[in-house]
Amino acid sequence: MRRAASALVLALAVGVPATVRAQSPADTSKATLDAKSEAALRERVLRWWQAREKRDHRAMYDLFEPAYRSKVTFAEFTPESTVRSRFDISSPAVKEITAETKDRAKVVVEFRGMVAIAGQSFPSRTEDVWVKVHGEWFRVHPETPKTILSP
Repeated sequence: MRRAASALVLALAVGVPATVRAQSPADTSKATLDAKSEAALRERVLRWWQAREKRDHRAMYDLFEPAYRSKVTFAEFTPESTVRSRFDISSPAVKEITAETKDRAKVVVEFRGMVAIAGQSFPSRTEDVWVKVHGEWFRVHPETPKTILSP
C-alpha cells in the first residue's frame, strides 16, 4: 500500500499518469513508423528523459513541441518544470512505441523513481505523446495535473 501511495505521489509530482491505460482493440491503429523514423523518435524520447534525469530544463523545453514553446516562454516553463522534476529518476528506457499516424505516436517509458520520504526507489511507467514537426520529433506537453489541493 505504501509503495502504491509513493508511486502516486511521484506520478503527480513528475506530471505523468500513475498508470498507463491498456489499448482496447478499438484503439489499435494501422499506422506504422518506418525504421528510420522510429529510431529517430526513440533517440529523441531518450534524450528528453535523460535531460529530465539531470534536471536539464533547457534541454527538456527544447524537446517540447513548437506549438507549446510558442505559447510558453522558457522563463514561464522553468518553475513548473522544477516542481515536476523534484523527484529523482534514473534508468529511463523506451518500452513501447505505438504509431497513431506517421507523425504522431504514443511512447511508453519506464524508469526508476525515488521517493526520499519512503527511502526507496521503485519502477514506474508513463505514456508520452510525441509529434513530428518539420521532420523532427517533439514531446507534447502534458496537461498540468490537478490534485486534491488544486482549487
